[in-house]
Amino acid sequence: MKRDTKDAQKKLITNVNEKKAAESEIDSAIFGITLQNQPINTIFRVNSKRNSKKKPMHKLEIQYGAIRAVTTAPKLDAAAAQMFDYLLYVYANTPNHDNNDTVVITLSDYMRDFKKTDRRSARRAIKNNLDALFNTHYEYYGGYKDDKYNPQWRGYIHLLNYAYNRRGTFIVKWDSDFYNHFLVNHAMPMPHHQYSFTLNPYKEATSIYILRALEENKRKNAGNPSRQNWIKVSTLLKNISSLKPAEQLRAEGNRHYYERIIEPIYKAVERLATPRDKDRPLKSYCFTSGSGKNKKLLELGDKNVDYNLFINANLEVEWNNYPDNLLKQWNKTKISKNKKKNKNNQKSKTK
Repeated sequence: MKRDTKDAQKKLITNVNEKKAAESEIDSAIFGITLQNQPINTIFRVNSKRNSKKKPMHKLEIQYGAIRAVTTAPKLDAAAAQMFDYLLYVYANTPNHDNNDTVVITLSDYMRDFKKTDRRSARRAIKNNLDALFNTHYEYYGGYKDDKYNPQWRGYIHLLNYAYNRRGTFIVKWDSDFYNHFLVNHAMPMPHHQYSFTLNPYKEATSIYILRALEENKRKNAGNPSRQNWIKVSTLLKNISSLKPAEQLRAEGNRHYYERIIEPIYKAVERLATPRDKDRPLKSYCFTSGSGKNKKLLELGDKNVDYNLFINANLEVEWNNYPDNLLKQWNKTKISKNKKKNKNNQKSKTK
């Protein structure tokens, strides 16, 4: 499927202006800019730990939200998601990227950003994860025709192709449909913490997914400051595809919710707020139940905490050096555009 070119240039200019503003205004050494929308966020969370089944010809089928992924990779996990996330990050922070469908990753930059010390293992990790993304097709039936950040799509998406040269450079080329339909015209810029690349995808996958969910929640609520820094635990759990949901545990005859759900989430958030790490994403956090005078703190170190109480609780966070100026700027621009659009609509009705 090819992109709808109607008003494409106008949309492109809008996106470019938003991203240029982000690049000029962000002043934090630990935050950069990435791109997100509903399809991108869903692809990021496709994980073979959830809703996967083996298919003929050594294929694996995974269903997540509106996306069905079919891959010949042995698995799709947080390591592949982290690579996809890194590609988006490097792309978004590359000058003039809207006119370039190529992402260049150098081994030295990757080792710096992921805090790796061994070149051979770093090169192998990049190749393995790019292979997993390359060998996967995503079937997406979702979105809406007039929704800029949840574009309508019916059919398959392939993400990328790549090549490697012996000078230590990976050259990644976005697939034309993914690039034109999901990146150039429909992606929303979002502050993204570089801490996510230093997390171990095999031991700290839950932290990776939680950080991303918190960032998306804050960005999507740019116009509602009272809603930016808290998220429902039930919503959060849906976004942590490294953990099996309670329904799947029950189907498997496992009701150890504390060990399989509550404790991993608790430890993952603790990791994001490690006091000894000055670059940590979160200054502080708390899990709360109720509201107003009835609000109570939940002590998740207690193994007797009720699962239903936990799933209906909220996670409240205080960010560490988050670039709030960008959210204010983007929201101001959005309000201005909406006023102009409404004014033009009123003029057209009176003609």
